[in-house]
This record gives sequence, structure tokens and C-alpha cells, in this order.
Amino acid sequence: FPLLFLIPPVPYVLTTQKAEAAEIHQAVEWNPQTAEAFAREMARVYGVNETQFVETMRCESIGFVDPAIQSGYTYHGQQEPSFGYAQFFIPSVLTTEDGIVMTKEMAIDPSIALRAAAYNFKIGNQGQWSCWRKKYGT
Repeated sequence: FPLLFLIPPVPYVLTTQKAEAAEIHQAVEWNPQTAEAFAREMARVYGVNETQFVETMRCESIGFVDPAIQSGYTYHGQQEPSFGYAQFFIPSVLTTEDGIVMTKEMAIDPSIALRAAAYNFKIGNQGQWSCWRKKYGT
């Protein structure tokens, strides 16, 4: 799949990450197929279980339909502030590989969010995603 040439080498600096993410965002028409392909590539790049990662992101995003999707769950009458394909809860405790705390703007950018989610899976934070806990958690 042609996404491979768009993925920067790891490690990278934040300015490079932002530039590369902007290039990816402009080059890719985000839809369920491109999002899943990018999620698979991020799983391979970060060496995480591809099936678990993709299935978790698919479940969280309700099928990779909308990169800016907000969670449908409500707590105390308010809609949960989780956003994007990876459903990062904002304000977040999770970060990018560079240590940058995820923001809503980052969460709704698939090229940043899926990369950050894969990084968080790599460092053992997959339990932060309810879909992972329901299907794979112990």
C-alpha cells in the first residue's frame, strides 16, 4: 500500500513529526481503508500486535468513519471528551513519542493520533483503551 513512503523514520524530532504529519494529512484522503492501512503500518513501525492495535482502533472509532469523531458515551449528562480514530480522552495523560501531551487538535489528526496510539501500545498503555480492555485485557 503506498502509505509506506510517507512514514518518517523513527526516531524523529517534533518539528519533523509536525511537518511529516502535515504532508501525510494532505496526501491522504482519510477514509476507513486509508485509516486502517495507516494503523497497520503504525503497528508494524512500533512493533505492536497488529491485530490487537487495528481492532482496538476500529472499535474505538466505530469503524474509522470520521477522523474527528467524538465519543458517544456520556458521564453525568456530558458527552465524554474523547476524540478521533484513537479516541484520546482530553485532557489526556497520554503523550506522543516526543513526550507531548495529546490535545484535541492532535487527536483528530489521524497521522498524529494513530502514531501516538501505536507508541502508547508499545510502552504498555493499551489498557487506556476500553475496547482493548474488553477484548484483550486481563
